[in-house]
Amino acid sequence: MVALRRGFSALGILGALADSSLGKAMDGDGLIILFGILMVVVGALILTRSRP
Repeated sequence: MVALRRGFSALGILGALADSSLGKAMDGDGLIILFGILMVVVGALILTRSRP
């Protein structure tokens, strides 16, 4: 269980580094558009997921 938590921590750190680099490379409007697209995709996945 501890190894799983460390794995999530490492992925979170790497994701934060990647996102901060992306944020510096793009303008604010592009980031908002990408975030909106991500939210639509996540919403669609949640709605299409089968329920037990």
